[in-house]
Amino acid sequence: MANDGDLSVVRSERGRQLKSKIPKKFWPNVGAHSGGGYGGGCVPWGTLIDTPGGPCPVELLRPGDSVLSMRLGASNELVRAPIEWIVSGRSTCCVRLGNDWIVTPRQPVYTSSGWLPAGELKIGDRIMDGQGRFLPVENPELVEGYFEIFHLHIGDRAHDYIANGLLCHNVKKK
Repeated sequence: MANDGDLSVVRSERGRQLKSKIPKKFWPNVGAHSGGGYGGGCVPWGTLIDTPGGPCPVELLRPGDSVLSMRLGASNELVRAPIEWIVSGRSTCCVRLGNDWIVTPRQPVYTSSGWLPAGELKIGDRIMDGQGRFLPVENPELVEGYFEIFHLHIGDRAHDYIANGLLCHNVKKK
């Protein structure tokens, strides 16, 4: 079916119609992640992102939606922050940092030593959760498979968000 010429024409035409009606800022930038200069830090499909209205699956978020961001300091402050853009893509591996935490290896997470890519974490490192607590990494594990992933760019000066209760950071566009 993927080689069906008629289907290709229908998909192409329908895509043009939809894109003419829905502003570009609401379309994820599919595929730009791989080789697109976005650094590779992402969370997979199904990850719950903390928003002012409660947790929301990452795949349902769009530019302009608000998430909870944490400004780190003497007393960490949760703030409402807009999503500026989203890039989606695919990955063949992720890192599992606990029962609820799975991210791409290059996703920066906040540790007691500062921001580190998840793939560099070792047993005993301490990572910050969405409540501002440092919790030990017990058994970081590389998980291979097929993952649809999403990179969020947050508009607050902290440039972070909470994914399944884990404090994650933007990866800056290069």
